[in-house]
Amino acid sequence: DISVCDPRVIRIMDLKTPSSGESERNDWRNLEHLTARDEVKFVIGERRDYEWAKDVIERHDLLSRCGAVLMSPVFEQPTGLEIAGMPGLAMRDLADWLLHEPPGRSDSVDRAEPQPMVRMQAQLHKFIWDPQMRGV
Repeated sequence: DISVCDPRVIRIMDLKTPSSGESERNDWRNLEHLTARDEVKFVIGERRDYEWAKDVIERHDLLSRCGAVLMSPVFEQPTGLEIAGMPGLAMRDLADWLLHEPPGRSDSVDRAEPQPMVRMQAQLHKFIWDPQMRGV
């Protein structure tokens, strides 16, 4: 329940995507408490996650409701070290999807007007420490 957080903080809410195996644990009631200071983050492992995240963003009007919507690709693992069923997602694939099929923007939108956008981010801890390391 994010409503109990001190209102002075910026909350970064992590919505678990289907490929994480944790999406059923999302507490959807928390979306009601988001403010323009808060952020929502999705970690995208595959195309199905991207489509799921787009649907969530559009259905809950997240681009208008919070300060930022972020997407990170699941970090690609070296061959033989992948998490079972989750080889990772190339950053370029996620970038292409965001550029060519951005969430919350229809073709009827006047492209001359600035529109809220999803920001792509890397999981920096995977570059700083061993990608296999947990708890960092």
